[in-house]
Amino acid sequence: MRKFLLSFLTLLSFIYCPTSSVAQDLEDDGYNSQFVWGINKATNSGLIGGFVFRYSKALTENVYHSFGLEVVNIKHPKERRQQTLSGSAFILGKSNYLYDFRFQYGREWRLFRKAPQQGVQINFLASGGPSIGVVTPYYVEVSGGGDQGQRRIPYDPTVDLATIMGPEVCFRGFPNLL
Repeated sequence: MRKFLLSFLTLLSFIYCPTSSVAQDLEDDGYNSQFVWGINKATNSGLIGGFVFRYSKALTENVYHSFGLEVVNIKHPKERRQQTLSGSAFILGKSNYLYDFRFQYGREWRLFRKAPQQGVQINFLASGGPSIGVVTPYYVEVSGGGDQGQRRIPYDPTVDLATIMGPEVCFRGFPNLL
């Protein structure tokens, strides 16, 4: 009888459990704020056009206000690469880089909410703000010949093309502006 009672209580404890457990919570997956970053591509830029950063904060359930920054490298449509004797390529006639800093403030409206266990949500974003362009010199690496070695100088059209080894990194002249 004792074994039967112990078995019955054990079985009863498995069937009726006073605490409940939930594997997943499928309630609202809304968010109060989000931070988005990415890489963009444009027709007047190189392989990587620039970088995008945006922070959005909820005003109501479906409306957010956002602050953003885009940093973009803008190229002239007539830029053509020139092959050097060392095998690298530089842009013939280029004297400056143009970096565009686009500050944005806007509103974001959620048009269609993301379904549970799915990954698509459609938002509409409208923003605007000032755009500030920064010009930095285009540096090239030049072989000096003899004991001078290699030098990094801003591109000058009077420099002999045979002495140009290739371009320098794109942010070379940026600290000189500050």
